[in-house]
Amino acid sequence: MLPYHIETLYRHEPWASWVVLACTMGASLMIQFGGISAGAANQYLSLGLGGPEAFLGYLFAHGSIAHLLGNMVFLWVFGNAVCGTVGNLGFLGLYFGIGAFAGFVHLLFGGAPLVGSSGAIAGLVGLSVAFFPTNRVNLYYSVLFATRSVSFPLWGVALYWMAWDAVGAWFDLGPAAYWAQLGGTAAGVGGGLLLLSLGFVQLTEFDNASLLDVLLRRLPPHKIRAAEEARAELRRMARAVMHEYSELPAIELPTVDAARPRLTLARSMAGARPAASTAAVQFGSRRTIPLKTAAKAAATAEAGRPAAWPPELPDVRYFYFDGAQRLGPVRRGEFLATLSLTADTSRWWYWAEGMQEWRRVASLGYFASPAFARAQHPVVAD
Repeated sequence: MLPYHIETLYRHEPWASWVVLACTMGASLMIQFGGISAGAANQYLSLGLGGPEAFLGYLFAHGSIAHLLGNMVFLWVFGNAVCGTVGNLGFLGLYFGIGAFAGFVHLLFGGAPLVGSSGAIAGLVGLSVAFFPTNRVNLYYSVLFATRSVSFPLWGVALYWMAWDAVGAWFDLGPAAYWAQLGGTAAGVGGGLLLLSLGFVQLTEFDNASLLDVLLRRLPPHKIRAAEEARAELRRMARAVMHEYSELPAIELPTVDAARPRLTLARSMAGARPAASTAAVQFGSRRTIPLKTAAKAAATAEAGRPAAWPPELPDVRYFYFDGAQRLGPVRRGEFLATLSLTADTSRWWYWAEGMQEWRRVASLGYFASPAFARAQHPVVAD
C-alpha cells in the first residue's frame, strides 16, 4: 500500500520538507550514477562505516532507485503534513533528530551498515499519529494488477506498518532496518506527545482530537480556541454594527394611540341596536364571527400566553442575524412577526438599540418557539 494524501490542513508552507526531499534524491542519484565516489559515500553517508557525521549523512543515501522512490513517497505525504503543522525549522530539527536516534537504535541491536531515510520517515509517521490519529489517510493498493484507492484512520495504518516492523525485527526477516523504523516510530510518537503537552504545536480547527486529547479524555484545545475566536469575531461584528447604527440619522417612530379600540362591534343593517345574538367582533379584514365565540376564544388564548410585548424587548429598532446575513433595522412588531412565522430560530441572534452586545433569539424563550406563532393566530371554530 502506498499513501498519497493525509486529510489535514497546513499552518505553514512545507518548504523544508521539499528541500530535504530534493537533497535526498540528488545525493542518492549521484551515488547510483557515480557522481559521489564509493569512499566518500562510505565515510559520510553510510552509518556503521563512517564517522559521527554519518548519523545524519546516512539519511541522504539509498541502496537502489526502488528504495529511494518508496521512501520519497512517504516523505512527501507525511513530511508535508508534519512540516505544515510544526513549521519549517521545527521540521528540520525533528527529522534529523529522530533520524539520528533511529540510527542509534539500529546499531544498538547489532545492525549492519545502514543507508536510507526509513528510520526518520517512520518518525514522521509517529509524529502524524500523535498530532492527528483519527484523520484519514488515502492509499493506493493493487489487486490482480488493478489499482484502487481506499482511506483509513491514520492510527490504523500506522499500527499495521508497525506490526510488520515488529515481526520483521523479531524474526530477522530481511535486509530492511526494522529496528531503526521501530525506534523512529517510537521517537515520533513520544516527541509529538511532548510537543503537544508543552503547547509548541497548534492544530487547525478542522483537525480531529490529537492522541494527547484522546489519552487525557479532554476537549481538543484547538477546537475550544476556534470557538473562542468565533465568539470574538461575533463581538467585533456587533461593535461594528453598533458603530454603523450610531452614525445613522435619527428616525421618528410613529406613535400609537393607546385609546384606539382594538375590537369593534359590527351592527346589523336592520337597526341601530342589534340583539346580543347578532352582535359580532371583526378582526381587521378577517371574517366576522359571533361575539360570544370570539370572547371565549380570546379568553382561552390570553390565559395560556404571556403579555404581547415582553419587558426585555423595548419599542426600538432591531437588527437580527439569521445565520446567513444581517437584517434590519426593523420595528419591534416586524421583528416579532418574523419570529412567529419562522419554524427554526435556533441559529438566530438579535441586537436592539441600547443593548451592549448581540443576544441569542433562543434566550427569549416562549417568543422564540413555534408555540408563539400558534398563540398569535388562534384558530376559532364557530
